[in-house]
Order: sequence, then C-alpha cells, then structure tokens
Amino acid sequence: MKQILYNVTFKISEDFLDEWLEWARSAYVGMHMDGDTFSEFKILRILGDDTEHGSSYAVQFIAKDIVTFQKFAGTTALSIQTEQRRICGERALSFSTIMEIVHQ
Repeated sequence: MKQILYNVTFKISEDFLDEWLEWARSAYVGMHMDGDTFSEFKILRILGDDTEHGSSYAVQFIAKDIVTFQKFAGTTALSIQTEQRRICGERALSFSTIMEIVHQ
C-alpha cells in the first residue's frame, strides 16, 4: 500500500501568527503525532501568497497507508478540528487535502 500525505493548509491573520505558530508546534502537531497514525510531519510557510489578509502555512503528516488514515479520520480528526476552531476561531481558517504518495 502507498503512503498517504495529509495536508492541512491554513490562512492565518497577521495579528495571530505568532500565537498560531506556537500552538501549531506545541499542541496541533502533538495531537496528530500522539497515536500511531502518522510517522512524520512538516510545517511549511507558503511563499508567494498574498499576505494582505494573512499568511499561509501548510502542516503535513505522513500515514503509512489509506486504511490507517481512514481510522484516524473516523475517530480522532473531528476532535482535533473542534479544538482548532476553539483555539483559532476565524483567525486561522483551514482546509485539508489527502494525497497518495506515488514516488518518493
């Protein structure tokens, strides 16, 4: 089975950026890496994006296969999203993308 890349892209208000980065590093990543779903992660700043309405970042996680990811999506993902909305509100909007890694 192929590995899965779970990408969450954020648009963060400039006045919330430092707080968001601290939260992402300390809590958000930990919520994902706590179980056995993901083996690695990256936090990336998206370059060339219009920063007038905030900065864009991507947080990426690698799962060993789609079955493992689907278990996470069916159990843990909703509680992480709820916590994210509680902490960030409208100051950090996000969307996620699930991708199959075909070559590495």
